[in-house]
Parts: sequence; structure tokens; C-alpha cells
Amino acid sequence: MAIQADGPVEHSYTLTFQDYVRGLRLFSTRSAWRRLRYEFTFVILPILASLPIAVVVFAKVTGRAELFAAFSPFALSVGWLVIYIPAVRQFRRRKGFSNMLHPGDRDVTAAISFDQEGIRVTESGRSESHYSWDGILEFAEDGEMALILVQKQIYFPIPTRAMAAARWAELRTLMSTHGVKVTQC
Repeated sequence: MAIQADGPVEHSYTLTFQDYVRGLRLFSTRSAWRRLRYEFTFVILPILASLPIAVVVFAKVTGRAELFAAFSPFALSVGWLVIYIPAVRQFRRRKGFSNMLHPGDRDVTAAISFDQEGIRVTESGRSESHYSWDGILEFAEDGEMALILVQKQIYFPIPTRAMAAARWAELRTLMSTHGVKVTQC
């Protein structure tokens, strides 16, 4: 697919908190190992931590003092995971998104443009980043979000509604042509 002769076209979009969360999820689950680690940390571990609490409640309700005494210390020591992990996760999400905002804003206004030279991502009034194709490590996408990874932990989340399907296909083609790893999640 060819780039337009008059230069790159800029596509503006609004990044909401929900988009930010989708981007975090895509970043955390873009490989099988990352998906497994994500599921273990945020699903399996809290469930396992809640089992001793369930045993203690069961022992208390049924009047089994020996079971209650045996599991109470363990339930108290791991019970904090049930509250701590989701609370910290939500706090970090909100803090990370609020760091992207200007005071009083609720969403981030951004734009993306690309051509044969590279890609430019602009956060309105905040920053403008231009990367040649060699400076992009990976392009990951699912049905709702795309991520442009420029360093191991630095990426730009872009909702798929930011561009038409033809422009996404053009971007994928340019990424593949220039040797950028393209991951479909």
C-alpha cells in the first residue's frame, strides 16, 4: 500500500481511561508467558489466597474450633493478598493514567502519523515523539488496541478507532517491510 504523495496523514484520537487499561492488558498479555504470569498474579493467586479465609469462615459457622484455630493465623497472613493485589493494581492504573493528563483533563488527546521514514506520536500539549522504523521494537494489536513498543517498558497505546482499517493495514505493511515484529494477540 502506498503512502500518500503529499506526506503523512495525521490521525487524531482521544485516549480514555478504559483505553489505557486495555493497553495495559494488551502489554501484559502479548505473549503466552506474559498471559500465564498475568492470569496467575491477578486471578489464580487471589483465589488461592481466599481459600484459607473460606475455611476459617466455614469452621466458625460449623463450630469446629480446632479447624478455626489451625487456619486462622494462615488466613490472616495470606488474606491481605485478596485485598492488596486488586487495590494496588487499581491505584497504579489510575496513577499512571493521571500522570499523562493535564490538570483538569479527563482524557488524553493524541495523534499518530507515519510514512516511509518512521512514525510520529503526539500527545497534545505534552510531547511529540518521532521514531524511525529501526527504533520500534514491536507492534502488538488485538481487536480494540494497538501498541507501538519503542523500548522494553515504553509503548504508545492506540485505540483501533483512531484510524480506518485501510490505514491500519498500511501501518502493518510498513512495520513488516521495515522488520518490526508484528504480534497479533
